[in-house]
Amino acid sequence: MKTRFLFVFSLLLSVGVLASSTVFVLEDNTAVRSSKSDKNTNNILKVVNKDQQLQRLTMHYSGWSLVKIDNINGWIPSTVLTDVVPNKLAESANSNNPSKEVSHKVKDLSSKLSEANRKLKDLQVSYEKSNNTIAKLTANLERLTLENSHLLKTQVKVSQEKKNEQKSNSIEQSEPAFVNNETSQVDHSTTTPLNMNWIYGAAGGVFSLLVLLIFSIYNRNKRRHFDLNTLRR
Repeated sequence: MKTRFLFVFSLLLSVGVLASSTVFVLEDNTAVRSSKSDKNTNNILKVVNKDQQLQRLTMHYSGWSLVKIDNINGWIPSTVLTDVVPNKLAESANSNNPSKEVSHKVKDLSSKLSEANRKLKDLQVSYEKSNNTIAKLTANLERLTLENSHLLKTQVKVSQEKKNEQKSNSIEQSEPAFVNNETSQVDHSTTTPLNMNWIYGAAGGVFSLLVLLIFSIYNRNKRRHFDLNTLRR
């Protein structure tokens, strides 16, 4: 007799210890009662609905569980309780844990930042190449200007020497020869400005071409910097 009593007592004690856990209600309008009886409504302490989370304090062999909710201790039939987390609560818990979403956003932002850095490096290389090209074009323009100036001075000097030579020849020669020399001098004086105009025109065309090329490179670099600033924003 004592052995059977001790066995039942230890069984009940083990059930009470193991019963302390988080449980969830399986049915709506489940009553939390002050006693282990559903014969009347006088012992109802609180009514809970499906998926309500409770703290089970102990399980009784009679089929009732002592639970705690909002500082209220009461009895609920063990058959309407489960320790399985409802699906909607599990989904809500996952949605409240934004670590995966944040990690995904951080990864996406890191990828965009790497792409922006790569484009910035490309723009820097292109900018350096453009500066080198502009420097070369400027040097060529200065060289052409100097050559053109030297050529103009040489042509003016040659023209002046021819004029002086023609004047000296006109003094030594006869009247007809003087007339011929004057005619020749007029022809040279007419030809020389035409040559100089052609040289000026060619130099102006080269200068205009260089200015257009420099302006085009500047606009392209400016557009790339604008695109990079737009991407960073």
